[in-house]
Amino acid sequence: MTARRRFTVWHIAIAVAILAAAGTTAGCQLFRRIVGRDTILLDEYDVKSLSAGIRKPAQTICPLEATQMAVSVTAADPEDPAKIVEYETWQGDPGGRHNDTLDFSNFAFSSPQGVFDEHGYFRPAGGVVPTIAAEFRIEVALRKQPGAFDAHLVFRPDYTCVTGAEEGGEPGYDGAHGEPGESGFTGEYGGDGPGGDGSDGGDGGPGGSGSGGANGASVTAWATYAATPFYPKLLAIVVRGAGGDTLYLAPPGQGFLVSAAGGPGGSGGGGGAGGRGGDGGSGEPGGRAGNGGSGGPGGDGGDGGDGGSVEMIYDSRFPELAQIISIRADGGPGGAPGQRGYAGDGGTPGFEGAPGVRGADGPPGQPGRPGRPGRTSAGPGDVASLFAGIEGLRPL
Repeated sequence: MTARRRFTVWHIAIAVAILAAAGTTAGCQLFRRIVGRDTILLDEYDVKSLSAGIRKPAQTICPLEATQMAVSVTAADPEDPAKIVEYETWQGDPGGRHNDTLDFSNFAFSSPQGVFDEHGYFRPAGGVVPTIAAEFRIEVALRKQPGAFDAHLVFRPDYTCVTGAEEGGEPGYDGAHGEPGESGFTGEYGGDGPGGDGSDGGDGGPGGSGSGGANGASVTAWATYAATPFYPKLLAIVVRGAGGDTLYLAPPGQGFLVSAAGGPGGSGGGGGAGGRGGDGGSGEPGGRAGNGGSGGPGGDGGDGGDGGSVEMIYDSRFPELAQIISIRADGGPGGAPGQRGYAGDGGTPGFEGAPGVRGADGPPGQPGRPGRPGRTSAGPGDVASLFAGIEGLRPL
């Protein structure tokens, strides 16, 4: 039953591809239906109303994560104008099936605080600083009738997605895979005489070694509590890393991690497969088959980078910050070893000839070594001057 169903779907796909290539509307729509992209365009619909929001239970936006928009419309059905239908934009995974939902291209989205992608996701810009004293403002318009159904949306910022600051080293690059060995040649036809021997397959090439991960950065963090126009108490942290100072805000009881881990080592490349031995030539007797080539050795994994350093200075008035904020400078993990190259099979002999022998598998690579841990320290201090000049932020 399963094989028959696959056979049917395969043939439908071929038929749809032929129709689509011929430029037929029915073929194109059927193809979109099968792949889950038969979304609704509103060009021929008489839209009656539009409503918009975001795909979150709480109608707030965190400045460090993408949030998907949600738009619904009511409209007269083009095939039956007396019938009012309601449609909504799709939700979630861009790679999922979206048949019978509104395509995001029906709408124009804009905001001074971020950008939108073709899947309806709003991506805030500028980190937390632009949200200290300003709400997110988003405009939604129907493209075919701009100004007729515009939605003006306002969302308070939230900081639940702000869980840490990562100043880790860059990961190493993976090693290249080894080249496969060339197959042996078939022996010459011998007619009434002996057939020629097949040649041996070539050995697979070695996999390349992964490169080492970079060391973690040198980081200093200052922490206190602060208030904004929207929240009476937030955890406020300034992190100074390789790119300068960055402000983070988080709920006061949520916890926060400052990390300067070493980068992971790159994986070793797999060894190339050995080439197949050539077949023995036909003749009286047939030729000997060629032996298979050996598989290439896998590449070694790169070493992990060493952990950097993290110094955390917390407001001496709030000693509990030492437990709320975690600091780490772990060494990066070593890269995975490259897989062994598989041996080539021996060739097929001619009549009464000797068969070829399968080659040997190559050895796997060695795993990379983990990086050494870095240094961490935490202590109280006077941090007020780090937060005093930030507009809208009031240190407690």
